[in-house]
Amino acid sequence: MKNVELKHPSKIKLTFFADAMLGSLARKLRVLGFDTLYIRDISDDEILDIATKHDRVILTCDKELFKRILKVGGYGALLDGSTDVDNIIYIFVKYGIKAVDLDTNCSRCVSCNGFLEPKRTREIESNSIPPRIRRQYKEIFQCTCCNKRFWRGSHFQQLKKMAKLIEARLDSAV
Repeated sequence: MKNVELKHPSKIKLTFFADAMLGSLARKLRVLGFDTLYIRDISDDEILDIATKHDRVILTCDKELFKRILKVGGYGALLDGSTDVDNIIYIFVKYGIKAVDLDTNCSRCVSCNGFLEPKRTREIESNSIPPRIRRQYKEIFQCTCCNKRFWRGSHFQQLKKMAKLIEARLDSAV
């Protein structure tokens, strides 16, 4: 896989498979718009099989799995198990991603990796969203696969800070 400079993940097809130890990292990559498979109970053989068939970059802290990735000619990133942000910076630098943008229109479902579709609160059944959320937010994002719903709540500010930190660290990594 060659290095590709880009402004937003939706511009290229860079897909990941996070191993069982990296659920938190997988969720953060999904929020940033990256197609990231994560299956908690799966063998290394199954990870290798799925990832190589679909040209996914395997993200792992497991040195033995990483050696196997290299042996089969797959794509992988051996992470050091530090913070998720440190690991994201390492992955982005390794694969030539120069910037991120926390665009909820390109985010993926943190639960199932499905696409999120913006919906107006008035388009959604009134009994399926708490009244407080319905009053406070005009736009909800609904997963096209599992139908889970998301909105730009207080956690969104933390995600924006994370994206800005990643952006600043990527700028200094150049």
